[in-house]
Amino acid sequence: VVPDHWQTYRDELQDVHNGVVLSRLVFSTGYKQLWVYDTNKDPVNMQAIPGTWTPPHEDIVGAHFREDGTIEYFQMYQWYVYDGKQAVAQGDYVSWYRETENAMQIVGSRMAWLDPNDVLRVSDVSGVKTFGAVGVSGEFRLTEGHLFYASADGKGKKYDFNTKETSDTTFVVTHESVDASAGVDSYGNIWYKNAHSGASLKIGFGADPVLADETHVYWRGFDDTIYEATIAVGIHSVMVDARSVKLATDSTVYVVANGTRYTVPNENVYVSWFGTWNTLETISEKELDSFVEGGVLSYAPGTKLKLAHDPKVYVVGTDGSLHWMTTQTIAYMIFGSFWNHEILEITQMDLTGLHLGSSLLTERDAQAI
Repeated sequence: VVPDHWQTYRDELQDVHNGVVLSRLVFSTGYKQLWVYDTNKDPVNMQAIPGTWTPPHEDIVGAHFREDGTIEYFQMYQWYVYDGKQAVAQGDYVSWYRETENAMQIVGSRMAWLDPNDVLRVSDVSGVKTFGAVGVSGEFRLTEGHLFYASADGKGKKYDFNTKETSDTTFVVTHESVDASAGVDSYGNIWYKNAHSGASLKIGFGADPVLADETHVYWRGFDDTIYEATIAVGIHSVMVDARSVKLATDSTVYVVANGTRYTVPNENVYVSWFGTWNTLETISEKELDSFVEGGVLSYAPGTKLKLAHDPKVYVVGTDGSLHWMTTQTIAYMIFGSFWNHEILEITQMDLTGLHLGSSLLTERDAQAI
């Protein structure tokens, strides 16, 4: 039990570590101070952290225990570490240009923050690591095992605390589950990524996207309206383990997956799967012959197609059939704000080998394909 402290306006619990309570006391005069209560002792030992007496116009934020029992916090934007005896300024500051909730995050024993120059730093008991300047949006997210952030050049980054490696990502993850993740890039685009297939989808503009479940994403638009997108998981699945290959002596391109090779009939079909030619490999004839012939490759599920001079837009289902998206509402449910982007125009000749499937009238129809 933590006793009431006299003359306080409120006693704000900050953190608990091995029976020791860290509290931020706000007095009736507006002054603040950090206190430590050791509940392992009887009576409870109460001690103010030296140097934390803070006037009303200043503040103390981010106070928490680290895994070794030391305490770190920001007082008037300056970073301090308290070792149980004295509080020592560490020489770094949290940004005073951004709201605290946008400039600092704490997960477990780690703290990530932006300094006044929008340089991202992460501290723990081993020290502080600097990740460089972030993009204008200032997007970053700290999790137990990773740090996601947007670099100054607009690229998404993912740092793994276990491997100490940084990799590029399409967007900064703001919410994730075992099935999917959602996030925003440095340009304000909202993204969805399926964790099983690896497929990513740009669905709108705004901030703070969250997953309701594997198939629904909500976010706040720049007009402060809450938007929602329904993800048709099946048609956004791709062969993430597929390779595009060719022989040095032949221009024919193949896609190889699960020991089977498929012949690519045209550029549109190829682009629907890979989007870029950068992944095309040149292999030997012996290796090519080791794969089972699988026939002609069709468009990737989720590809949007339309015939020239016909306003109808179709989406390729997991069954390989074309499904007419009967309304803009249905198209928006599947693809978000970008439903009318990246539509491939085909001819009557391209329809050879393609079949018309059921029309999409409802959200349930979209989920079924």
